[in-house]
Amino acid sequence: MKLPLRRAAPAVAARDRRNSAATVAPGARVLIVDDDRFARLGIRVALESLGCETRELDGRSALEPVLRSFDPEVVFLDQQLEDTHGLVLARRIREHDQQLGRTRRSVVIISGSSQAHSADATIDTWLVKPASRQALARILAA
Repeated sequence: MKLPLRRAAPAVAARDRRNSAATVAPGARVLIVDDDRFARLGIRVALESLGCETRELDGRSALEPVLRSFDPEVVFLDQQLEDTHGLVLARRIREHDQQLGRTRRSVVIISGSSQAHSADATIDTWLVKPASRQALARILAA
C-alpha cells in the first residue's frame, strides 16, 4: 500500500523554523544527568532536534571524566537522583570548573515539581518536567 506524502505548506514550515531557536549554536555540547532513562531520552531527542550534541549520565557514573572529555556548554541535572541530589552535582561542577580555570558553564536543574525553588548561586535556572522543546530552546538561547 502506498500513501501520498504531502509537503508542509510554506507558512507552516516558516513558523517551525522560527520556533527552532536559531540562536542555538549547531553542535552545542549538552550533558543530561538523570536516573530516569525515559526522561533522558525525551530531553536528548528534543536537544538533538535543536542541533545539539548530547551525552547522558544516570547519576551513578563518574561526572568529572565526562566534564573533561566532552566539556559540555550546558548541563541539565535532575533535582533528585537515586544516589545524590542535583544541587550536590551542581556544586561539584562549579568546583571542577574553578579548579581548571574554566569559564562558567550553564547548569540547569530539572524538577518534577512545579513549586517555587530556592535561589542557589550554583544554578542558572530551573526547569519543570516534562521539558518541552520550546522551553529547552529558550534556555539554550539565553
